[in-house]
Amino acid sequence: MVIGLALQGTLSNTFAGVVLSFRKSIELGHWVETNGFYGEVVEISLKNFVVKEADNNMVMIPNKSILESPLKNYSLTTRMRVMLRCGVGYESDLERVRTLSKETISQTFNHIESPR
Repeated sequence: MVIGLALQGTLSNTFAGVVLSFRKSIELGHWVETNGFYGEVVEISLKNFVVKEADNNMVMIPNKSILESPLKNYSLTTRMRVMLRCGVGYESDLERVRTLSKETISQTFNHIESPR
């Protein structure tokens, strides 16, 4: 009984690792967000799910946590919406800010009228 309780976490992580290994929706190289972390999937082992964040930090998340939590996979879609937030002073000319923002965005990003 004591051994079973001691191995409970290890066995659940191992089982979850096997399940994750066979999922086609999660592969090495995918960009994901889960458990408060986001980055590139660099390893799926029997124990951990390893994510390389944008700042090159490696995050090892127990497989059990991956199966029990929502996982957002950005690599499964070809397009995504980017939200840009910025602030302006109260004295700013809001029409000028609006025009300048639209011009900058249209010159920087490809615009799609209606997403698929």
